[in-house]
Amino acid sequence: MISELKRATGMEFEHYQRNFLEKRIHYRMKHLNLERYQQYINYINSNPNELDLFLDKFTINYTYFFRNFNVFESFEKYLKIYVRDLKRPLNIWSAPCATGDEPYTIAMMLDQYKNSVKDFPDFKIVASDIDKNALMVAKKGIYGEYAVHETPKIVLNAYFSRQDTAIGPKYTINNNIKKKVTFFQEDIIKGHQNNEKFDIIFCRNFIIYINQYAREKLMRVIESRLRNGGLLVLGGSETFSPQGTCFEAINIRDRFYIKNLSSQNDSFQRKIYNAFQSSEARNIRKSVDNKKREVHNKKKVGMVQKGNLIEKKVKKFEIEKHPEKKSIVNKKQVKNRAQNTPKSQSDPIVKKLEPAELKFTDIVVNNGYNNFESKSKEKPKLHPKIKEKSLIEKKEILLGKKEEDLRLKEISLERRLEDLENRSNYLV
Repeated sequence: MISELKRATGMEFEHYQRNFLEKRIHYRMKHLNLERYQQYINYINSNPNELDLFLDKFTINYTYFFRNFNVFESFEKYLKIYVRDLKRPLNIWSAPCATGDEPYTIAMMLDQYKNSVKDFPDFKIVASDIDKNALMVAKKGIYGEYAVHETPKIVLNAYFSRQDTAIGPKYTINNNIKKKVTFFQEDIIKGHQNNEKFDIIFCRNFIIYINQYAREKLMRVIESRLRNGGLLVLGGSETFSPQGTCFEAINIRDRFYIKNLSSQNDSFQRKIYNAFQSSEARNIRKSVDNKKREVHNKKKVGMVQKGNLIEKKVKKFEIEKHPEKKSIVNKKQVKNRAQNTPKSQSDPIVKKLEPAELKFTDIVVNNGYNNFESKSKEKPKLHPKIKEKSLIEKKEILLGKKEEDLRLKEISLERRLEDLENRSNYLV
């Protein structure tokens, strides 16, 4: 069946997803009340007009002006960077263009920039599709109310003329915009008729209908036609892995890819990354930086605490060797600790400190009570030297564990950031 259709139409049907192709064939057969494939082939041979009807239903022409408005907002960001210092006309290809809604949308955007932005370059747009009927609609430039339902009112008033009819209003695009777009028929999988290089290529919502072999063939066509630093825009539901290709993903949500971005000058690269780096990526990068800073500060605190502990240890041995040098302040501290009587509610020790509640940080970091000896009967007293050694070991274990936890968190965050910035092959 497929080979017969290929012979009759000249289309490379083997490039399309089989289930998609079968649905289109079954749609026409059901409409004609035919049950077998051979009946449909015979009908095509005896009714040449059926080929046009089949192709009209075979292609997907669901489109409207400013479809997925966020794509055009992101497109504006790219334009502001790319056209700076551009001394030649901007060249754009839209394919498949269906009834022309997309290329006309681009033309209206660029015309507004041309009229309002100083030194904005001239532009030209070519648009191609395999569907003759869709191209006839595009060339006429007359659309129904649904086609313009997402069009901003200011744009609608500036570039369309409205005419009320018996079946509803019709909107005709003005001739200045029509002249900016050149339409022609072609099968873009086989190649592209225009020999020029393009700055921007829109190929949205097409590769989901073709198989992997056809996708690779199409991408080779696009790669050969796109300039270095140029932009490729795919559809939001389409997946494409740029790994191993000349493309780099700069906006995963809107499927923006730049050809050989790394070959462009540093200023262009920096502006592109700044413009398209997502808020999520920025938040993760900020979190990673904060964690790095936290680890660094912990290390500094650990070094200071370790130094203080060594100093206290030296002081302790001096006191043991020369008891007469023990300070009055230390005597009062030991006495207060032994009696469990804090001076005030603002004092760090606000309740009785039993051995089970006594924390390492309470002893070393906050107060430095190295000579505190509990009178509790639950635990035996420790020799000062043994106790000092135990405190040092506890401190080293605690700091080491915290530093390791922070290091693992830092690695995890860095991996998340890398995945976010580099991935582009996922399903929406």
